[in-house]
Amino acid sequence: MPSVAKRIINILLPCILLVACSEDPQITVKSTLTVTHQVLAAPVTAQYRDFIGQVVPAELTPLSFRIPGEISQVLIKPGEPVTKGQVLVKLDSRKAEQKQADTQAKLALAQKQLSRAKSLVSQQLISQAELDELIANVKLAEVNQKLAQAQVKYSVIRAPFSGLVSEVNKENYETVAPSEPVVKLYQSDKIYVKIQLPDIILARFNPEKKETDYKPTLQFANDGPEFQVSLLEYTMQLTAQNQAYEAWFVMPQTNPVTLPGTTATVHIDLIKAGISGDLGYQVPMNALDPGIQSKQFYVWKILDGKISKQEVDIVQMSTLGALVINGINEGDKIVTSHLNQLREGMQVNSTTKERAE
Repeated sequence: MPSVAKRIINILLPCILLVACSEDPQITVKSTLTVTHQVLAAPVTAQYRDFIGQVVPAELTPLSFRIPGEISQVLIKPGEPVTKGQVLVKLDSRKAEQKQADTQAKLALAQKQLSRAKSLVSQQLISQAELDELIANVKLAEVNQKLAQAQVKYSVIRAPFSGLVSEVNKENYETVAPSEPVVKLYQSDKIYVKIQLPDIILARFNPEKKETDYKPTLQFANDGPEFQVSLLEYTMQLTAQNQAYEAWFVMPQTNPVTLPGTTATVHIDLIKAGISGDLGYQVPMNALDPGIQSKQFYVWKILDGKISKQEVDIVQMSTLGALVINGINEGDKIVTSHLNQLREGMQVNSTTKERAE
């Protein structure tokens, strides 16, 4: 047994000495992230703004019947040109036409009876009361005849103006209720373009500074020709979906025809339009951190070595960067690198060099 114990001690002793002589473990310290930043210069004024819009049908008008019935003929198709007064859709009018014929016959009979009675009054063969009753019968027959004529007239939808058919919502033999849309028609000789205006734009609108003859320009493609457009109207309430105002511009139809749904860019000189220019800060594109919502952006500001996330509003983008308002001020340090590694309150080192480690 003593020999076995001696052998175990001989094996363990070198291991113990090796551990005792080893160096202390080293603790790795994580280095502070170094980022680049840009100091915001004085604000700049942007006189020109571009608004992305869309061509919408001009004077889109839903057409319907005034009376119920069954459709007998649909004479048009979507996209088909029509002229003012053209018949578009017909109801089964056989009953209405029969009623019109009946009322016409009753009116003719009442008129003949009145004519005979007038000749008998002078001979005192009928009383004045009987004559008055016949006169009333003629007036009632005239009213019924006009109502029957209206029923026949209401069994047809005619184009109120020349244009293009946008939609046809019914087919032959379908029943239709009064005021139920059957056809939609729009004017094809003009183009309407709808854009969205931020509330900050209309808030700076001054009608006294607007040039009365000023017309913005419009392009359907980046390299396409420019067209002058006139302001048609704008809303005074924010849309529920986009929280923006809407404005419509109008111009004559192009050749070839520009159809609804086409994307368009409206170029506006804010000063000539009576709107003060956008006063904001020029921020490089690599300083913008997109949010989860559409058109939502943030920047990271450095204050006393720590960073803070700040939401901003962008009013214009160009090759020079973005024109930003709200949330930033002159002299702020804006982070321009490693945005995906930043966290609120993080301690960072910053440099104005183009490259950060």
